[in-house]
Amino acid sequence: QEARFHSVAGLVQELAGGSPSAGRAEYAKAIELDPREAWALDALGRIAVEEGRIAEAVEAFDRAAQASKDDPTPGLQAARLLSRPGSPPEVAEARWKSLAKAFPWEVEPLRELAQRSLARSDTEGALDYAQRALADLLPLRDILTSLFFISIGMLFNTRAALADPLLVA
Repeated sequence: QEARFHSVAGLVQELAGGSPSAGRAEYAKAIELDPREAWALDALGRIAVEEGRIAEAVEAFDRAAQASKDDPTPGLQAARLLSRPGSPPEVAEARWKSLAKAFPWEVEPLRELAQRSLARSDTEGALDYAQRALADLLPLRDILTSLFFISIGMLFNTRAALADPLLVA
């Protein structure tokens, strides 16, 4: 609990100071108390990115991803950093593949893998990743369509329709 308190205090300082480095001391204290404090690790990763220390940022995001296995955000941040120009493409692609496997509902890894497949002229691989991403989005479309019609139905006033049927027609 005390580690989380320092993470929150670091976030407050960050918001007040306008940059992640404003809360650096609180984040460091949080990690000293609990080396697996995901919020603080994520914040230190953002600080490292801000300061141009990419390898350190990737390490912090990887540790945050290990600490919060249900949250894809730190892993996505590390994969984005590994996808920067100058990084070995094999390392980045392996990271995106592991994210796509660990978080099948996340569209970003599938999109990234589809783009990488197209860049290699692997249209079959790109199509496979695109279809997987679309398959995850179609149920969401059905849910939103249902919510739309339910909300329209809730707005419909049956008393008004019965009182003046010509107005409805």
